[in-house]
Amino acid sequence: MKRAISLLLMLTIFISSNVIASASSNSKIKFHKKYGYSYVVLKDGNVLIENYYGKKSNLVIPEQIDGHTVVKIGWDDNDDIIIQEEFDDEPSMFCFYGNNRIKVLTIPDTVKEIASGTFQRCKKLEKVVLGKGIKTIEDAVFADCKNLKKIKIPSSVTEIGSYAFRNSNLKKFTIGKNINYISVDTHYVFGNSPIKEIKVSKQNKKYCSKKGVLYNKNKTSLLYYPVKKKKSSFVIPKSVKSINDYAFNKQKNLKKITISNKVRIIGDSAFSDIKKLTKVKFKTKGNLNIEEYAFWNCKALKSVKIPQKAKIKKEAFGFISKRNKSVRMKGFTIKGYKGTAAEKYAKKNKFKFVALK
Repeated sequence: MKRAISLLLMLTIFISSNVIASASSNSKIKFHKKYGYSYVVLKDGNVLIENYYGKKSNLVIPEQIDGHTVVKIGWDDNDDIIIQEEFDDEPSMFCFYGNNRIKVLTIPDTVKEIASGTFQRCKKLEKVVLGKGIKTIEDAVFADCKNLKKIKIPSSVTEIGSYAFRNSNLKKFTIGKNINYISVDTHYVFGNSPIKEIKVSKQNKKYCSKKGVLYNKNKTSLLYYPVKKKKSSFVIPKSVKSINDYAFNKQKNLKKITISNKVRIIGDSAFSDIKKLTKVKFKTKGNLNIEEYAFWNCKALKSVKIPQKAKIKKEAFGFISKRNKSVRMKGFTIKGYKGTAAEKYAKKNKFKFVALK
C-alpha cells in the first residue's frame, strides 16, 4: 500500500528536471545584509537565493540583489555539486524551511523557479502571492504550512507537484486555465488540509469540477473529493469510469457512497480511512476492479454487497488499523455470489459470507 512516505526523505532524493541554470565553477555564496539573504550568481548573471536570515513577518522577495535579477529560490541537486565546495558542512537544501516569522510572502515576477520544499514548515505563513514568472509549483513547496489559508496562483502556472499544499489551512482552491498537470496522487497535493471545495477555470482543457469535486475534463475519472466537503452521501456521476487512488481518503463527513454502473476501476485506497462510512452501494453490473486497500480502515462499514463480476485486491474490505498494524475486522460480512471473487475473498480472509441468488 502506498502509505505516506517520509516527506523529508522524498525531498532529499528528489532531483529537479527544470533547473534554470547551474552556478559557475568559481561561484561563491555571497551575503546581503540589507535583505538578509545569502545568494549565488549563476552563469547567466542572474541570482539564486540560497538562504534567508532575516526576521521580517511581511516579506517581499526583491527583484534584484546587488544589480543581479533574482530568478530562483532554493537549490537542487544539480546545483549542489558546486555549492558544497564552499562549505565544510552541507548547506540546507530548503532555504526558508521551518521559518517561524513570515506571515505574508510576496514573490516577484522575475522568479522563474522555487525549488522543492523551499517554504516547507513555515508555520506562521498565512498568505502567499506568487509572481507571474512561476510555471511549476514544485513538490512540497508549501507543505506543513499549517496556517496557510490564502494563496494567489498566477495564470502562468502549468503544473502542481506532490505534497505542494499538504498540511496547510486551505479551505478552497482554484485551478487556473493553464494548469495541465497535477500530481498523480492528487490527494497528497492537499493531504490533511481542510479543503471543502475545488474550483476549475472553465477554460482549462485538462480538468473540471462539479459541486467542488475534481474530475478530468470529460468527467470519466474522479480525481479528488474534498476532505471537508459537508455532504453525508455521494453518488458517483454516471460518466465516471475510474476513481483515482486516495480520491476520498480521510473524508470527514461521508456516510453513504453509491458507485455508478460505468465505474470499472476503484483505485488503491480510494475510500480508505473514512470513519463515518456505513454503506457502500454498487450499481455496477460489468467488470469492476477493486484495488488494494480501497475501503481500508473504514471502521463503521460492517458489511458490503459485492457485484458478480468484481475482482478484489489485497485488504480492499474488512481490514482496519490497530496499533499501527492492519488487522481483520471482527464480524465483517461479505455478501456476494457463489464461485465469484467475493466468495474467494471472504474465505481467504475468514469473513462471514452470505450467498446471493
